[in-house]
Amino acid sequence: MEILTFQDLKTTPDIIHEYTSFLKENNAPIIIDNGSYQCRVGWANSDAPILTFKNLLAKPRKERSKKETVEIPQLQIGSDIVNIEAVRFHDVELLFECYSVPGVSYGIDGLYSYNYSDKPPKSDALIVSMGYHTIHIIPVLDGEIMFGNSRRMNIGGFHVVSFLHRMLQLKYPAHTNAITLSRAEELLHTICLIALDYRVELNKWMDPDYYETNTKRIQLPYTANVCTAGLTAKGTEKELARRLIEINARKREERLAEDEEKLQQLLEIQDNDWNDYEQEKAFTEYQIKNYEDLQKNIAFLTSRIEKNKRKIAAAMNGEEIVEEPPIKQVKTNKFVFETEKALQTFVQNAKRSGKKY
Repeated sequence: MEILTFQDLKTTPDIIHEYTSFLKENNAPIIIDNGSYQCRVGWANSDAPILTFKNLLAKPRKERSKKETVEIPQLQIGSDIVNIEAVRFHDVELLFECYSVPGVSYGIDGLYSYNYSDKPPKSDALIVSMGYHTIHIIPVLDGEIMFGNSRRMNIGGFHVVSFLHRMLQLKYPAHTNAITLSRAEELLHTICLIALDYRVELNKWMDPDYYETNTKRIQLPYTANVCTAGLTAKGTEKELARRLIEINARKREERLAEDEEKLQQLLEIQDNDWNDYEQEKAFTEYQIKNYEDLQKNIAFLTSRIEKNKRKIAAAMNGEEIVEEPPIKQVKTNKFVFETEKALQTFVQNAKRSGKKY
């Protein structure tokens, strides 16, 4: 029997399509079919979309290491997302602010399809728009759209994928982490089908021969465990110590880079001649109370940067690094405090009354 394997297709960033002079001369608008599963984009004079990608966005974590030379965009959309399993957030768009779009026209995709299709004038129709999360039913009587009688059902392709995903994880609990939502989508789109007659299809699968012939077996990816034998206990301890030193050195470099970046931002706030509103906005963003608090933060970061630089230099020279213990606050004895307070009150009352003790 044939054993299928997952493709696990990786996304590749889309190329940039320029708005050519020909398109400008003909005032060709951009058509964006902004679905909940995929986004399809193209020029109005094209026969098909030139971009099709999953309608997701992600904001990657900022790398704190100074060794990174590749510039990562602040916002990743669609095919730019490498690990699509970690994000399931849908797109929002800043057309006017970011792209200076002169105008936007919104519409319902089902009605666009209805108006584009060949039909007799003033005809009756029932539009069924099946989406990724919802299904819309829109009746048309004598060419007039009956919005008051339109209905929405909160079910779509996502619910089928989610149901298949949960069923597979329940049936194979040992492979819960390997059975991802993307792989469930791949199974649905490649080997699953819709039964036109459920009872007829069920009778087919009750036949052992039909069952054996049409059953699909899928092989999950796996990684063979590599046994590293022959390492002595002493060699293992040295290796662990070396890794620990490397981890600590990398953490110091990351903290140093983060502190230097934050210090640079605070110095820019200090040097800029802003008005009260801009200064208050900057203080709120960096959680600074006032100008004195800004100076304290700058002094604290400067001191910590110098300490980290000395530690990094000592580690590079092979010197032993002595971590400074945290400063412990002296706790005041409650009984002594209350006794001193009562004695002070007694002396003050005695002075007012003129008595001597």
